[in-house]
Amino acid sequence: NCLSMPNGICEILKQKLTNIISQNGIQSQMGQSRFVLTCNVTEESKNVLATSPTQIAYVLDIHLFIGDGETGTKYISQSFRSKGVGSTEEMAYRNAVKNMQTKSQQMTEFVGKGTARIIDYYEKNKEQILSSIKSCVNGKNLEQAAYELCLIPQECTYYNEVQTLLGKVNGRIVDNRSSDLFLQAKSIWASEQNESTANQVADLINQIDTN
Repeated sequence: NCLSMPNGICEILKQKLTNIISQNGIQSQMGQSRFVLTCNVTEESKNVLATSPTQIAYVLDIHLFIGDGETGTKYISQSFRSKGVGSTEEMAYRNAVKNMQTKSQQMTEFVGKGTARIIDYYEKNKEQILSSIKSCVNGKNLEQAAYELCLIPQECTYYNEVQTLLGKVNGRIVDNRSSDLFLQAKSIWASEQNESTANQVADLINQIDTN
C-alpha cells in the first residue's frame, strides 16, 4: 500500500525488511529466490497529543508475510505493532515505521518458522528441482540451470551436491564463452591481417578465461 503512505516510507520499509533478513539468521538471501518477505501497513490509531507544541501519535500494525512469489502461496504471516510521535502526521507515521523492531524474540521466531517452511519446500521437492535443472543442462540452457542452482538455499541438506553441479555448469559456460571468443578472433584475423585487426584479436583473446 505504498501509494497511500507518506513520501519516503516505502524506502524505510524496504530497509526494515532487509534488516529483518540479515539480523535473524537467514544465511541465504530471500530476495534472490522465488520466496519473498513482504509487508502491509494498517493504521491502528492516530491521536493529537495535548502538548505544546502539538504532537501527533500514530500506532501502526505492520503485517509481515513470507510466501512463494511464484505461486502466491502464503506460508506464514504475523503482525507487529509499532508507535511513533512527531510534530506532523508524516513525521509521526515515519517514526512509527522506523521504530519497528527488526530483531526481537518474536521476530526471530517468525522468521525461523518461515525459513523452515522454505527449506521444507526444497527438501520435499529435491528430485523434481534437480531433474528440472539437469534438463536445462542437457538442453544446453546453461545460464538457466546456473540461475536455478543459485536459488537453492545453503541450509538444504543437499547443498554440497548443488555446489558440485553448479561448478560443472559454470565450467561449461566459461568453456563455451571462451570458444566463442576464440572463433570470433580467428574470423577477424582471417578476414584481414593488419594492425587494427591484430588489436581486435588481442582484445578478444584477453577476454578468454585462463582456465
